[in-house]
Amino acid sequence: MTDWRLKDSVDSILLRTINGERAITFQNYTEVDIKTGAQRVASAILTVNAGTQNHIGFRTGALPVIIKSRLINQAGSTRIDYSAQANRVFSGGTVIPICNPNNITQQPILMQAWHTVTPAAATGATVTYLQPFPILSAGVNAASRIGADTLGLEYVLAPNTDHVFTIANPGTGDAVVHWWLTYFEGEPDLP
Repeated sequence: MTDWRLKDSVDSILLRTINGERAITFQNYTEVDIKTGAQRVASAILTVNAGTQNHIGFRTGALPVIIKSRLINQAGSTRIDYSAQANRVFSGGTVIPICNPNNITQQPILMQAWHTVTPAAATGATVTYLQPFPILSAGVNAASRIGADTLGLEYVLAPNTDHVFTIANPGTGDAVVHWWLTYFEGEPDLP
C-alpha cells in the first residue's frame, strides 16, 4: 500500500524542482570518495638529470586502487617521459607520504609509495599500462595531467601488487619534477 503523503511529497519536490525552487544535486565518485575518507593524495619533488631516470615504487595493499589523476610538472628540461608498469619488483627508496584530503573521516591507508627506488629487471609478468607519455617544453617549464583530462580515464590497479612509475629525462637540461597522484583505495562498484 502506497502512503499518499509520500507520493504528495515526491510530486511536490518534483514540481518545486521544475519551477526552480529546489534542486537535485549529484556528486561524482571523487567527491564521494573524499567525503567517505577513501581518496588519497601522494606527491614528491624529484631531480631527474639529463639522460637519466628516476623511479617511483608504488605498492597496493589489500584493496584495489583506482588512480583518478596524475599531475607532472617539470622545470629545466625540454622533455621528460612518464610510464607505468605493474608486477615489477623494486627495492630501496625514500618514503612518499600519503595524505587523506578528508581530515574528519579517515579510512586506513594501505597503499605505500617510495621515490628513487631501484627496480628489478622486467619479467614476463610485468605489464606496461602507460607507455612513455612525453611532457614537452619549448622553454624550460611544462606540466601535464595524465588521467583527468579524459573524463572517466581511470587506472584500476589490483590489490597486493608492485608498480614502478618511471620518469625519464631524454631532453636537454636537468629537470626538477613535481609528481602528484590522487587515487581511491577500495572496491570498485562495478566489476
